[in-house]
This record gives sequence, C-alpha cells and structure tokens, in this order.
Amino acid sequence: MVRFVSIMCLGLGLLAQESEAHFISPVGVFENSAGQVIVLQNEWSYGRDNYDSANRLRIFDASGNRVLDREFEGYEYSYPTHVEQDGDVLWIAFSYQIYYIWNDGESPLGKTDVLRINLLNGEVLQQFTVEGYLDQLKPSADGGFLATYLTDTGKESTSHLAKLSAEGQIIWDEVLGVNSNMYWIEKGKQPTARPFSDSNPRFSVQR
Repeated sequence: MVRFVSIMCLGLGLLAQESEAHFISPVGVFENSAGQVIVLQNEWSYGRDNYDSANRLRIFDASGNRVLDREFEGYEYSYPTHVEQDGDVLWIAFSYQIYYIWNDGESPLGKTDVLRINLLNGEVLQQFTVEGYLDQLKPSADGGFLATYLTDTGKESTSHLAKLSAEGQIIWDEVLGVNSNMYWIEKGKQPTARPFSDSNPRFSVQR
C-alpha cells in the first residue's frame, strides 16, 4: 500500500509540473466620445517554474469589431489597482508590491506607474512613477489629482495622502498613519514615522 501511494503521488507531482494555470481578469469597461467600447484587462499565468502577466487595452467599434489591441509593455508584474476615466482620458495606476521580505532598509518595496491614456487611440499621453503602492487616484478641478498610496519597508508601512499637479509633480504629501509589521513588533522594534521631505521626493516625473 505504501509503495502504491508513493507511485500515485509521484504521478500527480509530474502532472502538476506539466500543467499551467491561466487567468483573465477584466478591470474595467469604458466608452469614449466616438461611441467605442474600451476594455482594460489583466492576464496572468503561472506554472512550476514560470510566471507571466500582461495588461491589455482593447477598443471595439459600435458593431463589436476590435479596432485596437494594445499590451502595455514593461508592466508584466504589475496590476491595475485603480482606474479613473475623465472624458476621453483614462488614468491607470499599475502597482507592484512585494510582501513578507524582512530587511532593515529604508527604501520602499513597491512602486506604482501612473499612465494617462487617450481612449480614442490608446496612446500614452503621460507617465510618472510613485515610489509606493497607490490604491486611489482622483482628478481634481484644477487639472491635478489627489492620490492615496502606501509605502512599505518590510518592517512597517506608511499611508499617505498626496496632491499632485496636472504634470504629476507633488504639491503636498500628508502622512495618514504608520502600521508596524507583526514580525518587527515581536522583535521589540517600534514604528517611526517618516514625513515627506522636499529633499527626498517620492515622485519622479517622466515627460
């Protein structure tokens, strides 16, 4: 009986090595001024030794014909954590975060790439990077927007509220709170708030 179970488990293990899971996750459906339908979706797959992910923007005409299929290259390991439509413009926040990595460093373990997309042709109009995990993005009346995001050093995470200009430059940044990771609390280490410093901005703008 033991030998039979061992052989069966070995067979299942070989089967698992050969299989690969594939997922498609629609993020949002939008409509532009031309009456076209836009679908933003995240696709990812993984196997025993590989992981692959892609973010796609597809545009369909009024008859359901696909007129554009675009993959955003360079964001293979990111997920659209927030999407905001403003007329024929779509703001997309591609966030990437690493959890459960213990270190004593001060640099964040996550980043967010924010893209401004033309919904008529899929063109990238603007891009900038947030050194943290952005989860909310809201355009404001002055052409800029408000953002909430999280920075994480592994031992603690800090929540922020920031006001950005239309060009993606930071105007002000407010620390909302600091949470300690339980791993470091057990080691007797206490959280230390690190407020925003003009000499060390968390935003870098690419034009």
